[in-house]
Amino acid sequence: MNEITFLTYPRSGKHWLNWNLDKTIKDLKINYAHLWNDVTEPSYLNILNKKIVTVVRNPYDCLASIVAMEFLGSLDRRVKDYIDHYEFFIEKAEMFFKYEDINKIEEISNIIVKNFGGSRFLSTSDYGGYEEYKSWYTHTQHPRKFITSTDQQEYSEAKKIVDNFVKNNKPLYDKLNLLYDQAFSKCEVL
Repeated sequence: MNEITFLTYPRSGKHWLNWNLDKTIKDLKINYAHLWNDVTEPSYLNILNKKIVTVVRNPYDCLASIVAMEFLGSLDRRVKDYIDHYEFFIEKAEMFFKYEDINKIEEISNIIVKNFGGSRFLSTSDYGGYEEYKSWYTHTQHPRKFITSTDQQEYSEAKKIVDNFVKNNKPLYDKLNLLYDQAFSKCEVL
């Protein structure tokens, strides 16, 4: 059986894709993970040696979502993580999807099957969609992990903090935009 790794930066739709792709694709093993530089366990390193697929999300939205979820605790580290992730993705990933397209499960499933093998299983109309996902997520994830942070009060404040932090540092601003633009240019057109 073919195997791929859906490797994403946190708050880029990993759980949503995991839940949907596991319902729409069969005969293809899909690992779901985030890239952490300090992990050296063999099972983790093994999934990094598979064909890598990723999601590209605007750095400011992504960082604001994380900061809102983590209550403003780790912006310096998260910016560094974003840079590390995207440098890795640009070099190693074989397929990129836009965050704005992650609701296009049918199209994403078809492209993955066409490029990596496996076969289609269910259509998104065969299961409960967002409401079923929301129920699954609420019962399986830590309560502080919002399904979406953008509708949380903390998000707007975090967005301002991230924007000020990044835009007051021109080299950092340029680096984040360059990485985002490079990754975005590799995205599948859906």
